[in-house]
Amino acid sequence: MGGQMLCELLRRNKCLDVIDGTVDPLCTIADASPDVAVIGVQLDHVSSNGFSLLQSIRSSSPKTRSVMMLDSPHQGSVVKAFRAGARGVFCRCDPLALLPKCIRRVHEGQIWANSQLIEFVIDALVEAPVCNLTSVAGKALLSSREQQVVRLAVEGLNNKEIGQALTLSEHTVRNYMFHIFNKLGVSNRVELVLYAASQRPSFVLHNASPENGIEARTDSYSAACAS
Repeated sequence: MGGQMLCELLRRNKCLDVIDGTVDPLCTIADASPDVAVIGVQLDHVSSNGFSLLQSIRSSSPKTRSVMMLDSPHQGSVVKAFRAGARGVFCRCDPLALLPKCIRRVHEGQIWANSQLIEFVIDALVEAPVCNLTSVAGKALLSSREQQVVRLAVEGLNNKEIGQALTLSEHTVRNYMFHIFNKLGVSNRVELVLYAASQRPSFVLHNASPENGIEARTDSYSAACAS
């Protein structure tokens, strides 16, 4: 589906302020600062492919979250998309009616990936070197409380729900997440899930899917499409 057709589809959703970024995606994103960018693997009018654009957006516009649209759910492409900075992966074989929901979830700070895509990532991670939970001096990187926060986070709970489960304020949980990201060298929840998966059995990781995600409410927001 071309970028313009995709824009017209998304404009039917009243919560979305859609910007057509098919001609010059980077300039459009720099000027409009959209909340979410929907990037196709193959881009017209752009010399680089979608993966390169994802990396550029991550560097130049860190506040813009990205969704990668793949032609088909191949493991290599899925893993490459998340490594390039995607916060969600949407396949063209998926019902297009789910795309606005995907954008909303990514805008809310969640990760959009069904159980098959998560399995692809975990399978690739099994072959990668395992990270350590201890420093060079042998000291544990995370406190017991921080490990509890990580377990609940990878199960799909948001900060408020984690706080309720651990009898903590949402602000305290947010601070825990900030320190956890710094200690583990990760920058988002996708990377945290991957890290947790590499630490079996230190962490328990359950299958995740968009339908099992945490529901949330949001006002209108903007999305730029480049496909």
